[in-house]
Amino acid sequence: MPMDMDEEGGALRYLSTRERAAVRRFVVLLTERLGRNVVEIRVFGSAARGDMWSTRMPMRSDIDLLVLTREPVASIDQRDLDEETYPLFLESGRQISLLFRTVPEFAAPVDDAAREFVTRIRDEGRMLYHASPT
Repeated sequence: MPMDMDEEGGALRYLSTRERAAVRRFVVLLTERLGRNVVEIRVFGSAARGDMWSTRMPMRSDIDLLVLTREPVASIDQRDLDEETYPLFLESGRQISLLFRTVPEFAAPVDDAAREFVTRIRDEGRMLYHASPT
């Protein structure tokens, strides 16, 4: 079920109106393309913490999205979805960066770096979508 991304204090509170609109549309695209394979989508990193680089900077922070799935997403599908972010970048001025993990990979990290990543996501990540239990 989609979360309320626009309410004050919502998951996308640090993004501009254009950036929020781009992320909302992309979450819909992800759930349509991947269907029941999608379990959760979370924003993390500077977009979740609120410390993105200003739009006046020559380089801009991206919007990091973690896509948790039941089964691995094929590389070609990941590439196709990544390519779908380009028009949203042109529209909003921020690149959407995708990271795909399966639920088992997220639940049982294999090394220190993966454990640190999972801890960071749990601490700072903000839920954008959570599938209804089946």
